[in-house]
Amino acid sequence: MVYLRKHDTLEQLAAGFAIGTATAWRYVNHTIGQLTRFAASLTEALTSHHAEGYVLLDGTIAETDRVAAEGHFSGKVRREGVNLQVITADEGKLLWLSPALPGGTHDVKAAREHDIIKACEQLDLEVLVVLR
Repeated sequence: MVYLRKHDTLEQLAAGFAIGTATAWRYVNHTIGQLTRFAASLTEALTSHHAEGYVLLDGTIAETDRVAAEGHFSGKVRREGVNLQVITADEGKLLWLSPALPGGTHDVKAAREHDIIKACEQLDLEVLVVLR
């Protein structure tokens, strides 16, 4: 949880908890895997609110430390990162956060890859997209 909260490196975690870097990596990935079990699916998230028939979709780039990783450089923000699609209700309540894609992935492609548009069409929800 420290990794997610403070964004410490695996080396910092290993030193702080007196464990090896490989063990820190394993603990972080195991914890993330456990947390994802509690996350709502896209359809569950879209049906969990009672808005005016629309949701807001915004793509964002979260900075990473994957220096020169294939496809992770984003021209949109001019740095390495991962592309996340965020869906909120009209009042701003977070409904769903997508799995990460490489930062070089265009927002429209990411929305298609996560089947966001298809799910909204099936549920008769309009999608308002934030453009920047």
